[in-house]
Amino acid sequence: MTGDPMTDRSATGALVGTGLLVLVLCWPGAPGAVEVSAAPVAPERTVQVDAPQVILQGEGLVLEQQAWRFQGQAGTAWRVRVPLPGAARVQASEEVVAFTELLPTDDGPWAAINGGFYEDGAMGLVVSDGVEHTGLSRRGGSGVFAWSPAGPQVLHRDRWAAGPPQALQSIDRLVDAGRNLVKAREGAPLAARSAVVVGSDALWLVALAGHDSIAGLWVDGVQLRGTSGRGLPLWAFADYLVDELGAVQALNLDGAISTQLAVQVPGQRFAVRGEAGTINAVVLRPPSSP
Repeated sequence: MTGDPMTDRSATGALVGTGLLVLVLCWPGAPGAVEVSAAPVAPERTVQVDAPQVILQGEGLVLEQQAWRFQGQAGTAWRVRVPLPGAARVQASEEVVAFTELLPTDDGPWAAINGGFYEDGAMGLVVSDGVEHTGLSRRGGSGVFAWSPAGPQVLHRDRWAAGPPQALQSIDRLVDAGRNLVKAREGAPLAARSAVVVGSDALWLVALAGHDSIAGLWVDGVQLRGTSGRGLPLWAFADYLVDELGAVQALNLDGAISTQLAVQVPGQRFAVRGEAGTINAVVLRPPSSP
């Protein structure tokens, strides 16, 4: 202010007038109003994560590990990316065997993950190299992972039709058309998880466990123990697959004590070793592999 009452009143009036003009121009719907749009706010992700780190890679196949956090839980996800069209094979057994018995014996590159649920035998459809080992069953789960030279897909069991040479039914579909199918529920069970995922340009195998379930850590892999009651609820796992991998479709596999993964590239292997055997497995190879 100048100290001159008249000058000060004039200056004050000018400031008030300017403020009113700005208010009018910014008022929504006012003539000549200036539209001020707020910057879009990205929704907070269900599972918080660190940047993934590459462990192994070869001929397009890439294995990464990623730290995650969720409601006081924390752990690691191991995620294998195989470019489409890739190749998939269901390794089948008539009885529960050690996961290592279902793995390929060549130098790779390939990646394998535990398969579907079992009781005395596989609980749902199992097709390997065109041979049906177990038929479709309602108890076997709502989803079927199917692979043919035309490409991979996860479809509802009611849409299954014989033809694809590789197919595996499991409990349950997690993602369809990029949307989480699992309803969020407080108090849902926690566990280590595993899944096969169809993305827009890649197939993924994912195994995930809480830090308290990692009983041993070596250069060539980890050993899991105590995988029930620790990890993620199924609905949060589905959110992770959509948010982090851009999942278009995903099928849950027999996680918890069966959670296990192996990746082989020439001269090097990494394995997530589980607590129990399994009755089948899904094996992926990059497009250039035999």
